[in-house]
Amino acid sequence: MNQSYYKILGINEDASHTQIEQAYKRTINTYSDDVAMYSIASPEECENILKEAEKAFFILSDEEKRQQYDEAHGLNKFANKLSAQKEVTKPTPINKGYELDFKTNQEFEEEIANTTIFTGELLKRIREYKGMSIEQMADLTKISKTNLRGIEAEKFDRTPADVYLRSFAYQYAKTLRLDPDLVGRSYLEHFKSKA
Repeated sequence: MNQSYYKILGINEDASHTQIEQAYKRTINTYSDDVAMYSIASPEECENILKEAEKAFFILSDEEKRQQYDEAHGLNKFANKLSAQKEVTKPTPINKGYELDFKTNQEFEEEIANTTIFTGELLKRIREYKGMSIEQMADLTKISKTNLRGIEAEKFDRTPADVYLRSFAYQYAKTLRLDPDLVGRSYLEHFKSKA
């Protein structure tokens, strides 16, 4: 696909953060393996569209990456408009609708704080400890339940390409209020060590 990330998600170049999230969710819901789209597009085409949508969301949902993308593609004419939107419209918090309400276990909190390599097993333990179901994670991160389970079970033959895997781990961590950069980087290192 040689379409811009905006076209992939079906949004205007001056779309707000909320519009980007909504468009991404709409694309995932339309083309995910949970929906029978195969009469319109083949499974391979659906998978390619989903991969492109993940890539587009990863860039456009991050203000700094989006600005770099826009500048690289000659879209910086929208920078002033986006800055004005930033002041008026704040991005929706990723955990909107779900509060992390759990009983703190100091020993486990220390284990998490001292961890440098996040494995699928550890991420699952943290998710369960913080009282978040797979369904809630899928809703908040816009990552399919299949991919979330694949990450936790370390089914690396079924997980997406490296760039998506790091992005998924990043969103996973952000939802659980972990350090997303550390989790994304270390999970990818763990993945590569098992490959």
